[in-house]
Amino acid sequence: MYLQPPTGDFVLTNQNKHRVFIAGGVGITPLLSMLQHILKEGISSGVTFIQAVKNKDHHIMNEWFKQLIQNKALDYYCSYDDHSGADHQGYLTENVLSRWIPSSDVEVYCCGPNPFMSAIKKQCMMLNIPEAQFHYEVFGPSLPVE
Repeated sequence: MYLQPPTGDFVLTNQNKHRVFIAGGVGITPLLSMLQHILKEGISSGVTFIQAVKNKDHHIMNEWFKQLIQNKALDYYCSYDDHSGADHQGYLTENVLSRWIPSSDVEVYCCGPNPFMSAIKKQCMMLNIPEAQFHYEVFGPSLPVE
């Protein structure tokens, strides 16, 4: 396994489409930078942020997201693997994503562990989101997302 330096390929595209950010654990890191850029620029296209974490104790930026939701800056959903108290309990599934992603005409940005992103990519393809609209960065060893 090899670690890869940043290559500049994981960037925001197509500002006219709704953007969906899907973070697995600490994979939230680059997605937060993208989201903060969008909020700072005041880009008017829709934004959905989906965060999958182990439980409440691992819920990074929880209070910050609560403020954004109150200000209606974005649609936000969280899934806990092993604890209730989130929008969904358990792994993200096609059924869950179909309720949270507004259409197939979106740009999806995903970051997290490779198995997480592989599962999300497959589910997005099942939701008819074109592969060209699925952008990802591996958080960990550099391996392709299947």
